Amino acid sequence: MIRRIARATVLATALVTLTAGATFAHECYNSSRSAQGNAGATHWSNWTTESVAELFSFIHFVGIPGVDTPLTLEQQAVTFETATEMGVPSEVTLFTGKITIGAKGRAFTDGGKAADGRGIDHFFAAHGEAIVTAYFVAARGG
Repeated sequence: MIRRIARATVLATALVTLTAGATFAHECYNSSRSAQGNAGATHWSNWTTESVAELFSFIHFVGIPGVDTPLTLEQQAVTFETATEMGVPSEVTLFTGKITIGAKGRAFTDGGKAADGRGIDHFFAAHGEAIVTAYFVAARGG
């Protein structure tokens, strides 16, 4: 149970940064790393693999405008299915260190490299729009 709460906290923290912008984000992930590479990365204390499905059980707590209604279990399933159909991975290996990888470079923050699908990206810069869209699809009944 503690592990589940910790995972939910990591995802909630990452989602909160969606509204703070990429320079404050700590939801870095390697968008071009293989599943085997992600598994290897989790042996380091700064990387953790999280299920995106868990995100939808608490998405209404994070302060995104209009995303304030809790989803039922059925709606959570619809949201997850919709998000994955839109290209959101079912799980993500996030960097959880004290710094944001690459965020100090202007090309990263201003040049679109935070979500270019190559190397280090920010999860919510890359998938935030699809996640919020999927929420509204489920919350409004499909």
